[in-house]
Amino acid sequence: MSNKEYCDLVYSWFQCTSELDEDGVTRFVPTDKINLSAIGRELGMDRRTVGRYVKKLYEQELLEERPGKTVLKVLEKTAATLVPYPTLRQIQNSLHRNSVSIFVYLLNRYIANAEQSYFITYNELKKYIGISTATASNNVVVSDILKTLKALRLIDYATIQTDATRCNIQIKTVTNVLPE
Repeated sequence: MSNKEYCDLVYSWFQCTSELDEDGVTRFVPTDKINLSAIGRELGMDRRTVGRYVKKLYEQELLEERPGKTVLKVLEKTAATLVPYPTLRQIQNSLHRNSVSIFVYLLNRYIANAEQSYFITYNELKKYIGISTATASNNVVVSDILKTLKALRLIDYATIQTDATRCNIQIKTVTNVLPE
C-alpha cells in the first residue's frame, strides 16, 4: 500500500499494534495505546508528522474512531497486509541511495586500509550520507543498511560496545561482488 498522502509505516504501526475484536473480523487499536509521541519515537518521526499522517488515514477512511478504540477499515491483501513494522523499517531504510553510498564508502575505506579490518562510527556514516548526527535515533538507519549489506554478503561487520551508550563498528571484510 504505497500512498504519498500518508505514511505506510504509520499504517503499519496501526496494523501491528491492532487486536482482533470479539467478532473475529474487525481489527482495532485501543485508544489508550495511541500516543503520537511514543509512535513517533518508535518510528523515528516527529509527533506532529505522525499526527498529520494519522489525520490522512482518517480522511481516507482507512481508520475509524469508535468509543475507546480506533478501527482499521481496510485489511485485505490487495490493499494492506499485516507486515511487521521492523520489516517495513528495514526495507525503507536500506533500499535507497544511502545504501549504495554507505557501501561504496565502506569499500573504499577497506581498499585504502589494505583490505584489512577497520573501525568506524555510526556518526561517521550518518555524516557521510547526510543525516543528523545529533541524535542516536538515526543509528537505526545505518544499522538497517549494514544488516542488509551483510545479508547480501557484501560486508561482514560487528558492533563493539565502547561504553554504556556508544558503539563502534568493526568492518571485517567488504567485497564488491555478490556471491553466487
